[in-house]
Amino acid sequence: MISLCIPCHRGGPRLKRLLASLPSDDSDLELLVYDDGSPEADGADIVRAFATAPVVRKRLLHNARKRGPVAALRDVVAASRGEIVLQLDDDVLVPPGLFEVVRRLFAIDNVGVLSWRSEGSRPGQSNVARPGFLQPATELAGYCLAYRRAVYDEVGGIDARFSFYCSDSDFTLRVALAGHPCYRVWWPLVPHEEHGSVADSAARQATAQRDLAAFKEKWGADGAEMERRALARFLEG
Repeated sequence: MISLCIPCHRGGPRLKRLLASLPSDDSDLELLVYDDGSPEADGADIVRAFATAPVVRKRLLHNARKRGPVAALRDVVAASRGEIVLQLDDDVLVPPGLFEVVRRLFAIDNVGVLSWRSEGSRPGQSNVARPGFLQPATELAGYCLAYRRAVYDEVGGIDARFSFYCSDSDFTLRVALAGHPCYRVWWPLVPHEEHGSVADSAARQATAQRDLAAFKEKWGADGAEMERRALARFLEG
């Protein structure tokens, strides 16, 4: 079973679009939506959006006080039951065929973390999918990230010292260094709005700086340098 884990704060309209993109004929899915302390009216929007999800197994979790994306994600993953976890930001859409690709790739022994290339024209996005192309990487984005629950537990899950940024790359790096190769997947491309759950630009920048400083303190380098070291280690055998 695949557990879809979706933290959400004041994101009812985004969540409704995401849930509308889910297939209605996949019986091996579990949906978990975590309302991270939304104000009352926004929380009601999330409840209404959740009710539209075409999934049999589904749970809506709620925290009265906003804890932040990483803490919310830890809680919702802890509540999941699937052998495979697919964490999604509330501003993505699920492209046709995504779950088929997820199952096919996790049939491969020892795959660690998978992150999907997003669809678009901005840097880091693509307009043309490349079926079959897996790009070895550890500096992966968490808006559409998949892994085995057993591997998540093996490395101790997501590091709670991060509040918004860097937690995805930190987690992926730990999985790779534990001996499970990680990849960026180039098919199907995933539409991603990239709104960010920290709306204020000054607050977003301050949060990013704190999380980046925590990453450098932990690893002694930034994400790009640690990815280079991790991939060199694999190439050296």
